[in-house]
Amino acid sequence: MVDAEDARYEAYRKRKLARGEEPRAREDWRRVQGKWGRSRDFGNQFRDGMGHILGRTEEKGWDKEVHRTTDRGPRYDDIRHIEIRHAMEFKAGRVTKDALRQLEKDEHGLARGMTIEWYMRPNARIDREVAVKMQELRDKYPGQFRTVEITKEQFKQAIEVGKELAKQRDAQQKAVERAKVRAEQNRKMQQLREAAARGRADAPERVARERKTLEVLQRVARERAASQAERDRVARESAERVLREFPFPVPSQSQERGAVEIGGRVAPEVADAASVEREAADKARAAEKEQLARDAAREQDAARNAAYERLQAQGRLTEVQRLHWLGQGTDPHGAVREPPGHSPNVERGGTGQGPDRSRGITRDGR
Repeated sequence: MVDAEDARYEAYRKRKLARGEEPRAREDWRRVQGKWGRSRDFGNQFRDGMGHILGRTEEKGWDKEVHRTTDRGPRYDDIRHIEIRHAMEFKAGRVTKDALRQLEKDEHGLARGMTIEWYMRPNARIDREVAVKMQELRDKYPGQFRTVEITKEQFKQAIEVGKELAKQRDAQQKAVERAKVRAEQNRKMQQLREAAARGRADAPERVARERKTLEVLQRVARERAASQAERDRVARESAERVLREFPFPVPSQSQERGAVEIGGRVAPEVADAASVEREAADKARAAEKEQLARDAAREQDAARNAAYERLQAQGRLTEVQRLHWLGQGTDPHGAVREPPGHSPNVERGGTGQGPDRSRGITRDGR
């Protein structure tokens, strides 16, 4: 990215090359620019001080750095009164060859009836071509173009007055900036006061709104507790109903005695059939209980979400309550629920050997 100094140097270099002149090296250009900056401040002090001494001030219609268009390009007059078409140029140092272009532009204004004055410091060194052009304009436009070389006392007085005016401007600028800062601080303080006043005015309504929200949350909690008790009751009754519909078959003694024996042992086909029947009953009861638990959990989640959504739609849900709602998005019972189709592998008898175990009982008890 090109910085401001690079852009100024590039513009200076292009101007010099367009005129057929050799531009200065970068460091030399920077040194001259620093001197010119100090010289410009000195020239402004001379302009302001001399204009003040002559009574050519803004209060009387005289403006600084006024632009006008000429056939040689734009011209900026140090001081000009637009209505009476009177312009002034001030030179606090050497009058170099660069002033020749200014004089050519001034000739355009003189030809159209302007009055132009050049004020120069005492014993100012003037470029020869510039001096010739000044004399030419004085001869061609007598009474309209005038050059004035002031005395040392006048120059010293003008510089002192210019410095004092510059101090006054700086002080005024700082005062304006301080006033802007104070105005911004006062504006922010006023906003804080108004916000505090609104908060105090809204406090009773906010307390009432939060109290209602708390009551709704408490009611939802009670409903959830009641729903849990109801689910427990339904699960218990469902389990009892399953037991009634699928009673565990208890074989009679006559059935046991009628069992087919092979080599003095109960036939394994009979034992396997009984074991399969028991397992089927266990799985049916477990599946029923799981389905009831899942249905109850869905009802609980739906009731809770409906309550919170009503509060959200009414604008009565605070940020803390909303976070609590989001934090309860998963039913805590879900952490201990078993996946569908899963049932504990419970084996009767406590041997853990499955349906292939043999009772090992013979008719004579051995």
